[in-house]
Amino acid sequence: MGFKARIIGADSLQKKLTQVEKDLLTRKIMGAVALDAVTFIKSRTLEGKDENNRDFKDYSKKPGYFKIRGKYRYFEEGYYDFKQSRGGSHFSGKVNLFNESDMFGALQPIRVTDATAILGFTKTEEGLKASGHQNGNPDIGLPERKFFGLGREGTARVMKLLDNHLSKVIGR
Repeated sequence: MGFKARIIGADSLQKKLTQVEKDLLTRKIMGAVALDAVTFIKSRTLEGKDENNRDFKDYSKKPGYFKIRGKYRYFEEGYYDFKQSRGGSHFSGKVNLFNESDMFGALQPIRVTDATAILGFTKTEEGLKASGHQNGNPDIGLPERKFFGLGREGTARVMKLLDNHLSKVIGR
């Protein structure tokens, strides 16, 4: 059972409501949401924070096998010391999931419609690497580091963006 109403004698209001419905969700606004979400995830992750804004678990200081450029290598000093010995401008001692690779470059909006925005990885290898970090891999000592999500802060950003768009659409 359904109900449908039409406002008689208020054609301009009906026209405005139809236009609001048409302009509310568009591919353009969903694209903006997707790009903002990607930027937010990348910047928060590079700060060493997970989706709940907690610090990532530290790099291992224990000996073990670690995957470097697709191959497993054994490090007697642990992965932390290995990273530190390589130095570089990106090593601060904190985990930020950055390691001279394209993982973050491959994180992109991969499908945007007028109702959805899907984020993902444009390269299979980088997606697998991201999945390893997201879900962890106890077999190789890789802890779970939940970075691929918006969390409260990211969700609030998206909602503000959509609210601003709504305000423009309805003319408030």
